[in-house]
Amino acid sequence: MSSLNQEKLILTAEYITKEFPGVKALDNVTFQLKKNEIHALVGENGAGKSTFSKILAGEYKPTSGSLYLNGQSISIQNTMHAINLGIGMVYQERNLVPYFTAVENIFLGKELISSGLLNNSQMQVRVQKMMAQIGVEFEMDQPVSKLGPSKQQLAEIIRVLLLKPQIMIFDEPSSSLTQSETKAFFGLLKKIKKDVSIIFISHRLEEVFEISDRITVFRDGKKIDTVDTKKVDKDEVIKMMVDRDITELYPKKDVSLGETLLKVNKVSTDYLEEINFEVKKGEILGFSGMVGSGRTELAEVIFGLKKFNSGSIVFDGEGLSLNKPADVINKGIYLIPEDRRVEGLNLEMDVRQNLSLVHLQKACSGLFINKNKEKDLASKLIDKFDIRISDQHQKVLNLSGGNQQKVVIGKWLARQAKLLIMDEATAGIDVGAKREIYKIIVELAAKGVSIIYISSDLPELMGICDRIYVMESGKIAAEYPREEFSQEKILESAVVSKGPFGGDKR
Repeated sequence: MSSLNQEKLILTAEYITKEFPGVKALDNVTFQLKKNEIHALVGENGAGKSTFSKILAGEYKPTSGSLYLNGQSISIQNTMHAINLGIGMVYQERNLVPYFTAVENIFLGKELISSGLLNNSQMQVRVQKMMAQIGVEFEMDQPVSKLGPSKQQLAEIIRVLLLKPQIMIFDEPSSSLTQSETKAFFGLLKKIKKDVSIIFISHRLEEVFEISDRITVFRDGKKIDTVDTKKVDKDEVIKMMVDRDITELYPKKDVSLGETLLKVNKVSTDYLEEINFEVKKGEILGFSGMVGSGRTELAEVIFGLKKFNSGSIVFDGEGLSLNKPADVINKGIYLIPEDRRVEGLNLEMDVRQNLSLVHLQKACSGLFINKNKEKDLASKLIDKFDIRISDQHQKVLNLSGGNQQKVVIGKWLARQAKLLIMDEATAGIDVGAKREIYKIIVELAAKGVSIIYISSDLPELMGICDRIYVMESGKIAAEYPREEFSQEKILESAVVSKGPFGGDKR
């Protein structure tokens, strides 16, 4: 390597290996990060991206291999040591105290003290200066629980930037942002790039090609290649990720739709306003719209998690009282929630327990769980949905995002669904796992199951849905049959106001 190239490098990883009991998560990985570049890290779930980033952030120590920062050998001992070295990470899951203000969260653990008291005014001044420097604005004195995802992300970014890092690692940073917020966020990254080198981890390849200078592909714990973004296309990167061509990402089938299964008539809540729609048997009905447009609230109303003030819901020819989710489940309506880790899984339970959790009557003998019945039930679901695990007692916490989502889907589909509501079902999972989930959806529709599919990914909606409704500010703004699908028209229907990045508000 030439001295010129050496001068351009800020971070070098050589032959990094990380082994967990029974698993080699990283296998002799090499990686180089240049100064002032945005370097994307891509790969399927379980490819090793998160393990590698956590080694750089000080959460894990490598089993073997070497790290160099500005040409000097380093051994990162813990997260605080990584921060002191100038390596900061913004995680996919927010790491904020919900009842603290943004300023309190930003300075948590490193508060400014004057005469033995917190110097709140000085902390606010420093946050304001940083906001002015990077060109953003949001409410500093609000509890972060009252802020939307984009503003919470700003708090996370400012917390790291105030530490004056040399390197920032972003793990799925746009997973909870609208398209306009993502566009403005990328503008922010380009500003930060002038002073900081960025490692950008994402499953959204469109974003990777839009924002990155170079791309490194991981597969099965190994580095496959590093390429200049401008010299490859999406198909080439996908092939490196999965070691095969994905010629048809969206395996849509033409299905003869049956009679109306669900009819929602003038349903209103404190936020939703006179919602009208119907879904037929075997239909995949999409819901688009900006985050916060009311899509999730509508799903929660149908599932009985939230009550509606007026209107009616008719399911399979009968009025739906929606007293509680258990009544709805017994009628054959199931919900795959937006946040699988919080609402869809018990992360501390193993795979077998999660799969049997909503079907205990099938796994019980009398008042007690029959372990053999529970094992047999789990085995059938694991095979049916190709859930990749070491054994049934593996904690769900340690599965990849795609396999976690298959557990969520599998546990509901141990019995026959009539209507399946899926809220951001493929968020944060890789392209290979996405296709497997699309295949499950299409096969269910072919068997007459109705699907309500909520997504912020327009190509996904257009790829698998029969119709798409667009929601905006608690209303249905437009309806598009499949033959009229247009990304531009759908986006035009989701008109919203100014937000914290200078883009659209949630």
